[in-house]
Amino acid sequence: MKFAVVMACAVALGFTSCSDDDDPIKSTLKEPVASNVSESVSSLSFRWDKVESATQYGYELTDPDGNLVARDVTKQTSVVFTGLRPATTYTLGVWAYSKLYGDEGTSKIATITATTAATQPLATPALSATVAAGVASVTWEPVPNATSYSYSYMVPDKATGADQEVTGETADTFLEISGLKIDNSYTVTVRALSTDEAYTESEPASVEFTMTHKETWKVEGTYTSAHLAKSFPVTMIAYDDNSYTLKAWYGVDYYNFDFAVDSNGLITPNGNYERNADGDYIIPTGVSEMPEVYISTDSNPSVFTGTERSGEITIRTCNYDNGADSFVWKPSRQEIWRVHGTYHSAVTGEDYNETLIAYDDNTYILQPWYGVTGYDLEFKADPANHGSVDEIMNAEGYYDNGYWANTGLAGDYYGMYIWPGYDKNYPDECSYIEGGRTGGELRLYVYAAGVAGASWSVDTFIWGKSSVTIDDFVGEYSYVTSGQEFVTDYTNWYDFDYTGNYTVTKSGDDSLVFDGFYWTDYPLVGKVDMENLTITFQPQEAGYYIFASSEGENVPMVATIDMQNLTVTFDDWNMWYGGYTYFYKTKTVFTKL
Repeated sequence: MKFAVVMACAVALGFTSCSDDDDPIKSTLKEPVASNVSESVSSLSFRWDKVESATQYGYELTDPDGNLVARDVTKQTSVVFTGLRPATTYTLGVWAYSKLYGDEGTSKIATITATTAATQPLATPALSATVAAGVASVTWEPVPNATSYSYSYMVPDKATGADQEVTGETADTFLEISGLKIDNSYTVTVRALSTDEAYTESEPASVEFTMTHKETWKVEGTYTSAHLAKSFPVTMIAYDDNSYTLKAWYGVDYYNFDFAVDSNGLITPNGNYERNADGDYIIPTGVSEMPEVYISTDSNPSVFTGTERSGEITIRTCNYDNGADSFVWKPSRQEIWRVHGTYHSAVTGEDYNETLIAYDDNTYILQPWYGVTGYDLEFKADPANHGSVDEIMNAEGYYDNGYWANTGLAGDYYGMYIWPGYDKNYPDECSYIEGGRTGGELRLYVYAAGVAGASWSVDTFIWGKSSVTIDDFVGEYSYVTSGQEFVTDYTNWYDFDYTGNYTVTKSGDDSLVFDGFYWTDYPLVGKVDMENLTITFQPQEAGYYIFASSEGENVPMVATIDMQNLTVTFDDWNMWYGGYTYFYKTKTVFTKL
């Protein structure tokens, strides 16, 4: 029995060692030597040395919990994994495969761990806010590695008044927000963002501001109610955000009307006003006969027309008689020059030292008339009719023989009748003014009201001198420049209107220097021709620009002189740049102060 067993074993062993059908004992391939090449927030890259006789490699990636993330076979000696979690350690197992029927077997599994990079939050923006001209500007310094910024803020809906959120994203480091209600507080929140996956959005930064506006001008005018058939003196204040306030509306203190004006002159009430079912604004007036009015803004809008100088507002009230209220303001006149001279009275035979003040609406004040302080003569002239004095504005009445004005003198000379108007057929029996700031004459055809048997005679006020030299044009000036300025291309221009003060000096015997013309720091020198009353400026360079006529950059600018009023007018000049006009239809008037 023991032999049989041994023989059986021998037979068996002999078969195993000699049979061509059984595989021989295989050696294993060399284990791969792997390394971590790179890592990012969401990816890992590995490589390993090539294993001799290996035909391909198997690999698998597991997370810290042993969960299989990826498994595959490759003939390459590197692999990249994406879509991974940041700051997470993964384990790679890799092994080599031999030929299918080769003498070598699969290698042992080589393992290596690697950790993805951690993300970093962006720095929180530091916000600041300013309010000017009705626009809120929120700014911040650029955040390192940020590529854009998200923002949000709450504003009242224009139709319902309910708060609504405004959101957006910008690559800029500022926001400009307009159309916000005055005296309301607002909060703007900003987060920094990045397209780089290594950075996460920042913590939110917020800034709070209160909308304010600045008064730019104020006028007095007359408000007329169509329904009440009454007029009230009202003050209107204009602000730098195209909003306005009618103070003491309908003549009632503390009842003001606040409104905004768009680019088309259309008015929208600009306050916490209620609205009726038709969408009309309900505005309280404080007037017992009419405690409130409804103002329409849609089908029958209210309209604003005018400037600081003058204008009219039509306000459509629609709950009483659908009438149109109005607010009208007249220009506030501006003094343009004043001169001292001698007033000679043909009535009293006396001479008086007086001052004549000229205004921009062709009105004048002569003070003190007849040398009596507090008794001035105010009149209006018509330059189109030889300076005809057409109205004595502070006269106490007009009678058949002219305006009666108090001289302030005692006795028989306490008042004078002044005959207005000019008639070229009877120039010695007229009242008129001629000349300008450098010299002239005022003639008044007068009659002493209290002198028995008195006759009409001519009083005169004479000032200045008969001739003007180039030296008279040296000094300080005010200026007004208007025209159109190039913006982005030659189909895109915008109107401008600049004002300011200016100094003009003399150069040599026949030239004037306009120092820093327009906004440049370059002086323009022009040759004065007193005979033809012109100043010729040859084309002159000012930095990158050339000042010349609008006709061409090689054509001189020619300004005209008004000797009587000491004004210099540049009409149709341009700044040229590279052969192209920078300005268009430009006119500048300098008036000596």
